[in-house]
Amino acid sequence: MFPTREQLQSFFAVEPMMTEDQQMATYVFFKGDERYTVTLQFADRSLHIQVDNANRTMGLFEFKEIQRFVIVDNEDNNKRSVLEVIHGDALQLLELKWKPYFSIILKEKAPVESYAS
Repeated sequence: MFPTREQLQSFFAVEPMMTEDQQMATYVFFKGDERYTVTLQFADRSLHIQVDNANRTMGLFEFKEIQRFVIVDNEDNNKRSVLEVIHGDALQLLELKWKPYFSIILKEKAPVESYAS
């Protein structure tokens, strides 16, 4: 489950470039000298993040099998989101901080079976 298009546009503070079938959205924004390209593919529940500075790539991240994408904070200088991702046989909870600085923190990892009810 992803946030709505309007919520994502507010969070990234830019209008997305959408594919014709509306199944992929790309957000491009700048923070100082860093260029962020964030691509969400709704059909296969994936998120791709690329961070560039001048002529080099500083970070390349790809998350697949996203179960949930939750916007936690959406303030001008404090933007955070949380992803629930299946990785192998484990469910990972990842916190992505976008402002004031970019970071990815693995919060929790547990076998998928432990979440079955």
